[in-house]
Amino acid sequence: MLCCLDLSGSGHSEGEFISLGHFEEKDLQVLIQHLRSLGVSHVGLWGRSMGAATSILRAAEDWSISAVVLDSPFSSLALVAQELVNSQIPIPEFLMNLALRRVRQEILERASFDIEELQPIRCAPRARSPALFATATDDDFILPHHTYDLHHAWGSEIRKLVTFEGGHNGVRPKWFLEEAAKFMASKLGQSFAAAPAQPQMPQMPQMPQMPQMPRPEVKELQDPMLLPPPPPEEASKVKRRTQSDVALQLITMGFSQDIAEEAARHFQSPEDAVEWTLKQTTQIAKDSAEALDSSLAQKLRAPKPVQSFKAVAVLPEVEAAAAAAGRALRDLAIRDVEQGLLHQLLELGFAPGPAREAARRSSSVESAVAWLAETT
Repeated sequence: MLCCLDLSGSGHSEGEFISLGHFEEKDLQVLIQHLRSLGVSHVGLWGRSMGAATSILRAAEDWSISAVVLDSPFSSLALVAQELVNSQIPIPEFLMNLALRRVRQEILERASFDIEELQPIRCAPRARSPALFATATDDDFILPHHTYDLHHAWGSEIRKLVTFEGGHNGVRPKWFLEEAAKFMASKLGQSFAAAPAQPQMPQMPQMPQMPQMPRPEVKELQDPMLLPPPPPEEASKVKRRTQSDVALQLITMGFSQDIAEEAARHFQSPEDAVEWTLKQTTQIAKDSAEALDSSLAQKLRAPKPVQSFKAVAVLPEVEAAAAAAGRALRDLAIRDVEQGLLHQLLELGFAPGPAREAARRSSSVESAVAWLAETT
């Protein structure tokens, strides 16, 4: 007996959204209940990709499922999304987290399920059904490590892993289809052999008893949230490693090493560290601009005479040379201010061209930033 189904929003089935296993697991539950109401006592599941993840979620809740074949399942939907993005454009982890938060919120509002909760790897240790795992070694959509991790975490010792080539959506090799069919038939056959006779069914020739494989004792994987805290020296190592990672991300973004290390000592979250660093950098830029303004004012302020001199006649050539020297000194002071402003704007992340023009037009970082905000 074979029953195939389209999940909601797939194939010919109705539905605006697919939930990649969250609601599909409930649909599968209803189908299994319907089959059992018709007299079907032994059920096996064969799923691929989203169907495999759905089968894992159901098998973790229904220990009476006789066997499962799981082709290219994912262990965590959020991890799949992160790996897909990084395979195209590598971006810092904190930016990835911000993007996933927005996607998560939009899916919650529109489709009413949380992608952070869709993690079959958390359910796999509770499953008790014999399982055949399969993955393509060249799968670049759901990477093979997802299948390896799920196989390792599976709650039954009766499990097997096979690999082949063909990518995520490729046609599966004939030998795998045959092996999966034999695996399913053997497990369903054992279930039928171990099932009690149904009095209401007509008498049939008794099938030879197949040897019943012993059910090994399976140890549940302990919830990481319940594990005891690490020893102080290990916690210290983890903290130093976190600080190093945060500082490296900030330095990669263009912040100075001193500020990046100081931020990493105060914050473990890259987002909080970036916010603090921007405030510190802005304050430094403001202080530098005030210092430069003060220096410029001192350079341009006429010195007070300390003693009186007798007026003497000055040749026109000498007067012209003095005026030229004064203009040169003034231009030099202005260039110093422009260079200081340009350096601060570049540290804040503005492009060199607009930053140079803003420094030429402004006398402080605040006015330069305001000009850039209006013109870009």
